[in-house]
Amino acid sequence: MQLLDTPTVIADKVRELLRPIIRPIPSASADRFEEQWDGVESQLIQWEQHPEELEDEGLEPPNQETFPLIHDVCRALREMCVDPPMRLVPNCEGGAVLEWRTPPVLWSIEVERDGTLELSVFR
Repeated sequence: MQLLDTPTVIADKVRELLRPIIRPIPSASADRFEEQWDGVESQLIQWEQHPEELEDEGLEPPNQETFPLIHDVCRALREMCVDPPMRLVPNCEGGAVLEWRTPPVLWSIEVERDGTLELSVFR
């Protein structure tokens, strides 16, 4: 039995996770959607600075270990020239979900509190 090497760096995990649905664009610029990605980062910073806002809505905010993971996933997606997510929402378990709608597909990446990344694709 051959075991697959599991990537240990978040950027490599994201690349491997998205390989079936995203094709790299050699000429694409990582700054193409700079303003929108900055908005996603600002939302994460807002959650970090004011977790009580999520708690007031009955949601468990990401913890101090999860925030760096979410930032790393966003950075990796941005460097891969992936369009910014349509939305970023907490996942009710101390993680976050980034969602995209690219007709005819709706897809998301969930960042779990334990560092697990989960890709969901709906056609």
